[in-house]
Amino acid sequence: MIPGSRHLVLVLLASALAACGGPKAEINVAKRLSDSPTIAVVVFASQPVNAMHHTVPIPSAETNAAVDAEVAKLESHLQQHAGFQVKPLTETSAMLAEVSTASCPQSWRCAAGTAVLGDDGEQLKKAVIPPDTAASLCQTLGVDYVMAVYTEWWLAAGFKKKTKVKAVFKIYDAQGKVVVDATSQGYAPAGVFPAGPKAVVQFDLAADQAFQVFARELGK
Repeated sequence: MIPGSRHLVLVLLASALAACGGPKAEINVAKRLSDSPTIAVVVFASQPVNAMHHTVPIPSAETNAAVDAEVAKLESHLQQHAGFQVKPLTETSAMLAEVSTASCPQSWRCAAGTAVLGDDGEQLKKAVIPPDTAASLCQTLGVDYVMAVYTEWWLAAGFKKKTKVKAVFKIYDAQGKVVVDATSQGYAPAGVFPAGPKAVVQFDLAADQAFQVFARELGK
């Protein structure tokens, strides 16, 4: 559970770093969270990039097929490790579709609801939701907080190549203010990169690791 006595500003740095790197999360909590809070993931977008940080295409069949499952994993970790009561995307997607304004950027993977931000990829990368939109979504969905998530994944260099995922999280309260600003990362054995089902499977494993590290640290 999230402790009610959390300081107004708290920075947590968790590292399980080996010499070759490993999962870690850095979390800035700018406001004490309520006890037994309710939350909904309203934005989830991911982008495959290459070593030059350019977006790379992945097969259309893989683009969105597993994204809802990714969101479900994140929701599970938020509930299990961070003490949130989660309103799942499966229940909120229809309501989110009513406020959507654009489609997922080309070559990205997105869950329903991402389009509440429009098609501004730079805003998606920062997991930014306009304050009035965040406040409206909290009210519409009947939750204390809403969350935006952006992930990017690439092949990490080193003695043993790995698929690396960096995740950006922002949690907004009912007034549209950012109360949690965090990043997390995870690794998995390298798949066939930059495209193909095996690469996507490895991305899913690395993303799940990043989500779990984040939720565990948030729940401390």
